[in-house]
This record gives sequence, structure tokens and C-alpha cells, in this order.
Amino acid sequence: MIRSLLVACAVAACGGAAGRSPAAPPPTVAPAAAMPASPPPVSPAPPDTDAAPPSAACAGDERRAFDFWLGRWRVHHGRTGEVVGSNTISRAEGGCALVERWRSARGTTGRSFTAWDPHARQWVQHWVDARGALIDLRGGPVDGAMVLTGRYAEPDGTESLLRGTWTPQEDGTVVQAFERSTDGGATWSTWFVGIYRRQP
Repeated sequence: MIRSLLVACAVAACGGAAGRSPAAPPPTVAPAAAMPASPPPVSPAPPDTDAAPPSAACAGDERRAFDFWLGRWRVHHGRTGEVVGSNTISRAEGGCALVERWRSARGTTGRSFTAWDPHARQWVQHWVDARGALIDLRGGPVDGAMVLTGRYAEPDGTESLLRGTWTPQEDGTVVQAFERSTDGGATWSTWFVGIYRRQP
């Protein structure tokens, strides 16, 4: 959902945060604003159709570190509470990967493929959306959150660094925060914060 979320953020005027070094801990995010009584309908993302049997090679605990992201979600803007889209995260390839299927409230779509790299001992995420934007991130758990950092390539060839932090909350929601750096990682600014709430 990354590029589409970032576009939604720009429309909703997320605003930038003060720069921080790459070694800074995952950002602390304030709770989302109160949800409207009747949020606008959002078309659900398509369900997973992978029928591969469970793989014993992918049953280790290190491969379960991102399981808190699994499920069908309605995604709200972290500051305004506005519904910005829906996302379905499901296991694929016998549990060796996670597939993300994002659909924004405006109908734009994107997908990511996330898996544990046993050689590098890192999580790897590859994203592409219908505009042709590409994102490649790597990282792992940090203080209870999943933190992935890497390259963001826009359709026009412009590149920057992107850092995503997924933090599970006690109430069952997940906070997804993206930060961007255009100076090689010297400074970072908040680009999007989304609150994931499970769909019934």
C-alpha cells in the first residue's frame, strides 16, 4: 500500500516532522482522531488465493515476527481519522511470505511481497503500484515494532530513502508510519501515518 498511502497522505496534508537521524527509535504516534459514526464505504481488497500447503522450512519463530500485520484492515489517516483505504495481508507460498493487497478509497491499488531472508537474516519487502512506483525495504524487529528501510523509486526515476515502521498496539490496531529522506539519510521527515483497524 506504500505509494498509494503516501499519495493519500499528501492529499490529506500530513505535514512533515522534524528531521531525525537514521538511528532514531521508531516514532511514537498519537492515537488517531475520533472515527466518524458512519465511515465511507471502501471496497475490500481481494482475498488471498494461494493454496500452497504449509512449509516446514518456514515454520521458525523468526518468520512469524510480522504476523501481527496479517488480516483484513480498514486504514485511517493517523491525524484526521479519515478512511484512506483497505488492505489485506495474507500468508503465501506455504507461509514463507506475506502478500499485501492495497486499495485506496479513491480506487488506486498496489501490492507488496514480504519475506524473511535467511541468509541476510533480515525481512525484505518489495512493493509495486499501478503507477509503476517501486519500493525495496530491508530490516527487522526493533523494540516491538517492524522497521524496514530502503529505496523508493518514483515512476519518473527520482529516488529517495524510505523508512517504514509497523507497531502493534494493545487495542489490536497497528500503526504504520513512513518517513522519507532526500539527503541520503542525514534527516528524515514524516510522510504518512496510518492506523490499521480490523474489518469485521
